[in-house]
Amino acid sequence: MKWWMALMGLLLWLTVCPGLAQAEPAVKAAAVLTEAELNEGRPLSLSGEWEFYWKALYTPGDLHNGGWKRTPGYLTAPSEWEGKTVNGEKLSNRGYGTYRLTVRLPEAYVGRTLALYMPPVATSYRLWIDGTEFASNGVPGTSADSMVPVNHPKVVPFTPRMENVELVIQVANFVQRKGGLWSPIKIGEAQMILFERTRNVVKEIFVSGCLAFMGLYHFGLYVFRRKERYPVYFAGICLSVFVRSLFVGETLGTYLFPGIPWQAATKLEYLGGIGALVSLVLFVHSQYPAESSKGFRTWMLFNGVLGGLTILVTPGSFYTEFLLIFQLLMAVPSLFYTLYVYLAAIRRRREGSLLNCIGFLFFAYAILTDMLFYRHMVSFGDIMPFGFMLFLFTQSLNLSGKFSRAFHHVEILSGELQDSNKDLERKVAARTAELQGINHKLEKANRELSRVAENRRIFFANVSHEVGTPLTSLKGYVKAMIDGIVKPGDLKYTELIYDKILFLERMVDDFMELARLETGQTRFRHTVEPAVTFFHWLYVKYETELTQKGLKLVWLEPAPGRLPIRDAMISADAIRLEQVFSNLLSNAAKFTPSGGEVRVRVGLDEERVGPPHFVVRITDTGEGVPDSERGRLFDRYYQGASGRQRGSSGGLGLGLAICREIISSHGGDIGVASPGEEGSTFYFTLPVHSFQQDLP
Repeated sequence: MKWWMALMGLLLWLTVCPGLAQAEPAVKAAAVLTEAELNEGRPLSLSGEWEFYWKALYTPGDLHNGGWKRTPGYLTAPSEWEGKTVNGEKLSNRGYGTYRLTVRLPEAYVGRTLALYMPPVATSYRLWIDGTEFASNGVPGTSADSMVPVNHPKVVPFTPRMENVELVIQVANFVQRKGGLWSPIKIGEAQMILFERTRNVVKEIFVSGCLAFMGLYHFGLYVFRRKERYPVYFAGICLSVFVRSLFVGETLGTYLFPGIPWQAATKLEYLGGIGALVSLVLFVHSQYPAESSKGFRTWMLFNGVLGGLTILVTPGSFYTEFLLIFQLLMAVPSLFYTLYVYLAAIRRRREGSLLNCIGFLFFAYAILTDMLFYRHMVSFGDIMPFGFMLFLFTQSLNLSGKFSRAFHHVEILSGELQDSNKDLERKVAARTAELQGINHKLEKANRELSRVAENRRIFFANVSHEVGTPLTSLKGYVKAMIDGIVKPGDLKYTELIYDKILFLERMVDDFMELARLETGQTRFRHTVEPAVTFFHWLYVKYETELTQKGLKLVWLEPAPGRLPIRDAMISADAIRLEQVFSNLLSNAAKFTPSGGEVRVRVGLDEERVGPPHFVVRITDTGEGVPDSERGRLFDRYYQGASGRQRGSSGGLGLGLAICREIISSHGGDIGVASPGEEGSTFYFTLPVHSFQQDLP
């Protein structure tokens, strides 16, 4: 019950909020404001008898200079012109006239900044205060052609120079059903009036924003779930009330769209009312179809379309006259119909019907209040958006409850599904484990077969490619002997054939060795060796061979560093490391011109992050390696422009590839550096196993 009490309190606040202090009514165009009334802290209504001149637009100068000869009449404001009589002449809502009122202020308020709150005046006016024009809305005219309608409230600050303040207002209306000062003009201190206006604007912005957001939200619900149509109808109510709220009260729409004509704004206001009622009936029908009437729904759709077309194609002076007919044909019947449907749904215990009915009562109260307000039967109005906010609140509670029940139902179904799955899981657990084991074995065997097949494919493709050229040469030599072009047993051709056979033999050996290295079939016999001593021994072993080729092999002593390099031990296959050393040395010798030198330098790679590595560098003075070739130099069959990859394999491009696989199997790296156009440095690294002083 607490939330219900809170809603009732909010409704009471909405009812009382529009009230304002009532000053003593003006008598014979004279209003006297007391200091006590002005000090109450609320705006005062300038109600009572105003001096009025029908069918005349007088300025203060006209009234004071005797340029008019008419006897003044008196008209009660606020009120419409229709049905009133001034000086024996019956007034009509279509016409024009001049109001005048003298306001007597307390002496204490002379010289203080006051303000008038000018409500929407039907439908154009000019305001003078003490002979000075302070404000206007549109252009008052003596005919529909000369008049420009504008209808929105304003705050008019002014500073009285004396106790008596004269207000003169020209008003004209030829465009709608009501004319004249039909809402009270308020007076008070400027700060208070501005605060009151700002508070009203903030409230309307808040409510309008909520309506627009919830309208789009419910439209989004419909887009993602079109099975249920009630969200799109509720979105229609929200957006219709939102559009109407922009052009009543503080008329926010005229500030959002400053150039919007009065005719367009009024059409949107009326269309918003019709759209809200039609959407309400459709919404109720979609919620409770068993309790609803298809005939009444059709009736509302017919009247809604007819009224909407009338508003769109006729001017405001025509369709605004049918407000009462609209209320009797659509508004009142739809409210009673909706209440009937909700009461029937409550009786049948439909889901959410009680909350819907409570929220609708607030909405209906706001609609009926606005209807009475525009018929001048109550002093406050334009609360339809606020009443709908309460209806919206109950719909949000219903929606939350629906989601909660849906989630609860899903949880129950999920629990039942989990229970039923447990038995199935136990039954298939053993079978699944067995199948997984078999599948794992099959996958492993399949990967091994795929790897072997791929290696075999690559191997035979390479063999076919590389063997083709020497076989073609051999076939040509033998064919030349058979055809008698070359004498049988010719020594030169016999040596060529022998060289090709040796080339094929070396090529097959390289193929086999590289294939074993890449597939991990090569067995390495690791021993722990002192690194410097081992590579110095290799240097001595190959020094004579390079000397015989006219080259000088130079050993560069390792430079001292923070680690004892001569104590560094490596774990390696000595034969395979010698193969790498020999290959790189032969490669360097091949590209070093006669009389040049090849340098061997060993050391520790102290710039490397992590465990220490021993590095061997072999530098020649031959042709450098271009930058474009360094990244591919160690790929199989790649020879490049420099031919560096040929190595000892006589042109196959496998030597450096074999070196890379051997070093990689030892956990090291291999590479090449070419600092200039001449000379290259091939290097490889090996992880240090230990240092001699660390050994037990």
